[in-house]
Amino acid sequence: QRVPRWKMGGSRPQNHPQRRLGGMGRLATTWDDFSQIALKSPLDVKRVQTFLEGLRHAFWDHHYTLKAGPAAKPMALIGRARVNDILANQLIPLRLHEAPEAVWQCYAKLPAVLDNEKLRRATLRLFGEHPKRELFTKQLCLQQALLQVYNDLCLTDQSDCEDCPFPEQVWNLSQRG
Repeated sequence: QRVPRWKMGGSRPQNHPQRRLGGMGRLATTWDDFSQIALKSPLDVKRVQTFLEGLRHAFWDHHYTLKAGPAAKPMALIGRARVNDILANQLIPLRLHEAPEAVWQCYAKLPAVLDNEKLRRATLRLFGEHPKRELFTKQLCLQQALLQVYNDLCLTDQSDCEDCPFPEQVWNLSQRG
């Protein structure tokens, strides 16, 4: 079986796979401290963010890749966007069984940090020029929901919105109460 290759181009330099591995390696060396913070009840989002954003490494604080020269200014090993992704996609689901309402509120409060072409396209396609469409790009949970709808429906529907089942599905759900 053929192993897929990493795409090294087209991503932000701080998201280079080598830097991500460097960040993961640094996190692994502090795992005992991190797990004490991440698994402590109740979930303290600010403390997790502070810990992860505070990780430092002598090499990776100043290099984009293994072969790159030093950067002019130090950079975060794990930035806010990646920290929020870790919270939303790993820690919050892991902790949801403990106190569902409280943990869900932590998730709902996470701000969206990044914007990308796929998100802009999804927002435009689903909401057009509606003035409130930007509300779906401010919170991470709404951004993730929007992208899920876009991936499930827009990318698989070749009718270019004419026969889209989504409006009818939303209508049916709203009628149930």
